[in-house]
Amino acid sequence: MKNIAGSQVRIFSEMSSIAGIDHFDLGLMRPGGVFWQNGLGNLDLNGVLKRLPWLRSENARGSEIYFRPGRGGDWPVVVLDDLTTEQSSKLSRKYQCWIVKTSEDRHHAWILTDGAPLKAFQRFGVQRRLAGIGWGDPAAVSGDRFGRIPGFKNWKRGGVWVNLVSFPDLVLPRFDPWTGDFGLEQCENIDLAKKNICPSVFTKGGPGDSLGGGDDSSSGKEFGWVCGFLRTGGTVEEAIRRVESRARARGKRSPEQYARRTVENAKKVL
Repeated sequence: MKNIAGSQVRIFSEMSSIAGIDHFDLGLMRPGGVFWQNGLGNLDLNGVLKRLPWLRSENARGSEIYFRPGRGGDWPVVVLDDLTTEQSSKLSRKYQCWIVKTSEDRHHAWILTDGAPLKAFQRFGVQRRLAGIGWGDPAAVSGDRFGRIPGFKNWKRGGVWVNLVSFPDLVLPRFDPWTGDFGLEQCENIDLAKKNICPSVFTKGGPGDSLGGGDDSSSGKEFGWVCGFLRTGGTVEEAIRRVESRARARGKRSPEQYARRTVENAKKVL
């Protein structure tokens, strides 16, 4: 990892200047699974930069380091987790975004959105809709989702460096959170997605709006994700691997059989 401090300063400074994010939350997961956030919430840019040296020392001792735009704020940015290299490359050429490589062929994308800043429930809705068509991990949707900071090691993946590999090209447009097409062109239109061909979608609206059209169970979310993942060029083998991994993590019986059955059912509707 080259120029550790530079990449860290850059992503926070640009999120502050370009996206108007004026406070951040930091967090660390210590070995053993204890998540620590004392003194790390609601920090302005200077507060973040002052804590980076201490976070580097914690990371060197095995802690995982995370950040997010301040919880409860309205922000013009949505994060997607677990994107492939191909997906993140496509995004960086089409929209203003930061791409953070978290491990081999796995990336976070912090995507700048057009229009009014989004509330947490709206960011959640956009993430869920896109994860339902194969863009991001359906188990990692949250309007206040933490992401990894470049310049730290990802101990969960054997200590590989987390890298900032792309930053916003201001010549490009921002992503329209309601009609953006980087994955939706793979479904004929959003109305088709709402008919449970890609079940895990969310309708635009305000507080109290319901989840649109889909099965909200774990299996329903995974079925929707598989539909989108295969439709956007993902392989059957990779879909099985990811679904099996998620099912095993939540303690589901016979996770491999479940994953294969889910993928086969998805193939029938494509």
